Amino acid sequence: MASKTYKLDIFAVIDKITRKDWGYWDTLTEEEQKAFQPFIMPQWLSGVDDALQVFLVNEILNSSIFDLDQHKELLYKLMCCSMTSKKRVKWIKKKPMTKYPKSLTVLCEYLGESKRICKDYFDAYTNDEIITISEYMGYQKDEVANIKKELKKRK
Repeated sequence: MASKTYKLDIFAVIDKITRKDWGYWDTLTEEEQKAFQPFIMPQWLSGVDDALQVFLVNEILNSSIFDLDQHKELLYKLMCCSMTSKKRVKWIKKKPMTKYPKSLTVLCEYLGESKRICKDYFDAYTNDEIITISEYMGYQKDEVANIKKELKKRK
């Protein structure tokens, strides 16, 4: 007989965290405690208009969440510590790396850096420079044409 996978209601957990319900963890069954996934919580808990709470979530949770992955109860309590007051939280959508993925790829290959780093350098290069780099890097004519088309949208 296959075991049933239990899913914990994330919104109930968020409500208990934002209310700083320290005893909530002890009320959870063993299956519920196993179902608790702390890795997505900082993204939810940072979705407020309170700079102090965002700071606390970043400093307390983000800096230690992967080191403490085997200690879910401790992480729950650290989440409670990160709350400044009861607030409505929302999911923060991650922004796309760039509107110009082909051009960014060219720049990353040229500089030998990650996309995250190249994104910072991207605005320092003109469209003509990126096109010249793509030609220098040996991109085919149709690829260079796609890069030119992509860069036309750039101001």
